[in-house]
Amino acid sequence: MKVDVATIFFVLSGIAFVAALAVLAETRKLDRAPMAWWTIGFLCIGVGAGTAPLRLLPGLDWLAIGGSNLFLSAGFSFIICGVARFTRGRDPVLLALVAPLVWLAFWLFCPYFAAIEARIAVQSAIVASYSFIGARLLLTGVERTFFIRVLAGVFALHGFLYSLRVALLPVPGAVLDDHQMTGFAFTLAIFEAAIIVVAIAFLLIAVARERAESDLRQLAETDFLTGIGNRRAFEQNVTLALSDRQPEQSPSSIAVLDLDHFKRINDTFGHAYGDEILRLFCKTVRLKLGPADIFCRLGGEEFAVCLPDRSAADAALAADAIRRDFAERARIFRGKTADATVSIGISEIRSPRGLRESLSVADAALYGAKRSGRNRVQIAYPA
Repeated sequence: MKVDVATIFFVLSGIAFVAALAVLAETRKLDRAPMAWWTIGFLCIGVGAGTAPLRLLPGLDWLAIGGSNLFLSAGFSFIICGVARFTRGRDPVLLALVAPLVWLAFWLFCPYFAAIEARIAVQSAIVASYSFIGARLLLTGVERTFFIRVLAGVFALHGFLYSLRVALLPVPGAVLDDHQMTGFAFTLAIFEAAIIVVAIAFLLIAVARERAESDLRQLAETDFLTGIGNRRAFEQNVTLALSDRQPEQSPSSIAVLDLDHFKRINDTFGHAYGDEILRLFCKTVRLKLGPADIFCRLGGEEFAVCLPDRSAADAALAADAIRRDFAERARIFRGKTADATVSIGISEIRSPRGLRESLSVADAALYGAKRSGRNRVQIAYPA
C-alpha cells in the first residue's frame, strides 16, 4: 500500500489544531499558564505540519523545510515548557528558546543543512532531548499519579523512537526522496507523531484536570485560617491510617485540644490577635508532632490530633510537651500579655470505626481537665 506522506502531514496538522482548541477550551477551568504554553505549542505543530508538504511545490523549500521544522521545534519546546510550568511553577523562557534557536542556527549557518540526513538527525535530536526532559520533569517535579506516570512514559517513548530514528538513518530505505518525503524515516515518524499528538493532548488535559480536582479537594479539606486539615480531612485521614490495624495491635490515641479562655483573648485584644494566637498554636503543635500524626481544627478554638501506634500514656507525654511549649510561647505574644494556655483530653482508639466514640471520650476528658483548673492534660478510657 502506497503511503501519501503529504496527506498524513495535513492530517497531523488538523489533529494538532484540534488539540490546541481542546486545550484552549479547558483554559477557563484549569491553570491557565501551562495551558497557554500547550495551546501555543500545538498551534505551532499544526502550522509546521501543514507547511511541510509545500516542498512538493517549486520554490517553497525555505518554508516547507526550514520554516516547517522551525515551527515544529518551537511547538514541541513550548509543550515541554508548559510541563515545566505545571511541575515547577515557573516559566522556563530559556528552555522555550533553545530548540527553535538551535534549528534556526542550523538552517542559516550550517553547511550540512542541504543534506536530508543531517536535517533529520538535528530535528530528531531536538525532539528526543525535549521528550526526555519532559519525562524527567514529570517524574521528579510532582506526585506520581497514574496519568502523570503514563504521560511521562509517552514522552520517554517518543524520545526513544526519535533517537532510534537517528540511529537508523544509515539503513537503506530510510530516506528515498527528500521532496517526495519517501522512506521509512518519513513515514514511520509521521505516523508516530500523529498518534503521539493525540495521546499527549489527552494526557495533558487529564493531568491538568487531576491537579484541579486535587486542589479543590484540598481546599475543601483545609481550614482557611490555620492551613491545617478540617474535621472532614481528619476523619478521612484517620480512617486511612487505621484501616489495616487489627484489634489486638497496639492502640493509637486521639487527643482533643481546646484553648483556655479564648473568648477573653478575643474580647481583650481583638479577633485579629485571636487569629494570630490560633496560628501560633498550630505552629507549636506541628513542631511537636511526628510525620504520621494527624492534626486538624474541629472548629473555633478546638483541635484534634490522632497519634497512631501511641498509647494514651505516650500520647499524654507528647500532649504535655505541646501544652508547656504553647504556654511559654503565648505568655507574651507580639508585645501583649496573652497568657494563652490549652487543655487536652486523650483517649485510645483501636479501629477507625471507634473514631466518634474516641473523640467523645477525649472531649469528656478535655472538659474534665478544664474543670480541674485548665492548662493540663487528662486521660480517659472508653467504658
